[in-house]
Amino acid sequence: MNIQDYLSRIRFDGIPSLSSETLHALQLAHMKTVPAQRIWHSFGRTIKLDIESLWDKIIIRKRGGFCYELNGMFAWLLKEIGFEVTYLNAR
Repeated sequence: MNIQDYLSRIRFDGIPSLSSETLHALQLAHMKTVPAQRIWHSFGRTIKLDIESLWDKIIIRKRGGFCYELNGMFAWLLKEIGFEVTYLNAR
């Protein structure tokens, strides 16, 4: 797993840095290219949230995912770049 594969998946062609501009650009690129999908959840299938499974589904197979999958994968990217990430749960 490497950052460049992720950046290619979301069609981000900039140089990532620890800036609000980069964060905004990454968020926008991710939202435009990785769809929110609940189909697996609707069929009662098991959803794996480990980073290897997320990588395979979202980056390799170019699928979307539900909120925990998308946010987990995006958090991985941000941490790899050097951002501090805090996980929060909300209802």
